[in-house]
Amino acid sequence: MPTIATSSIITNLKNQVIQEINADSALTALIESSSETLPGSCLFPYKKLPEINTSIPTYLTVQVHLFPSVSGKAWVRPTLELWIFSSPTHILIEGGENTESRNDAIARLLDEKFNGRSDLGGFGPLSLVSSREGAIEDSYYYRRLIFETKDLNAKR
Repeated sequence: MPTIATSSIITNLKNQVIQEINADSALTALIESSSETLPGSCLFPYKKLPEINTSIPTYLTVQVHLFPSVSGKAWVRPTLELWIFSSPTHILIEGGENTESRNDAIARLLDEKFNGRSDLGGFGPLSLVSSREGAIEDSYYYRRLIFETKDLNAKR
């Protein structure tokens, strides 16, 4: 039976990801927060569902999940899930002849920042395995990124 890594991975990885996003000037510029710091205002360590009457035009959520290996060995698959939400009035970045989705631009930067990284959370390289977009009624557009990695829990 596979062992599951300790839950400390969850908080550790979330904190590292949130710190890196908050310290990235290109990401904070795209989010366009009026707050000095993103955590707690536009960057949440839990799944925050969009509210229709909100003053947050764009925000990100960070979740970490632990799944057992399908091979039955002592591996688990920590999964980093990032959601990007933008309101209809904030979804497009307009400049010159180009119009780009804010969610796509943020996702591109997150992919560049985290895909292939081995120095977060103390386990193997993160790999982007899913990038999906959609809408929640007429209130928000989203892009959901899922990164997977491996962790050998040798201490248990």
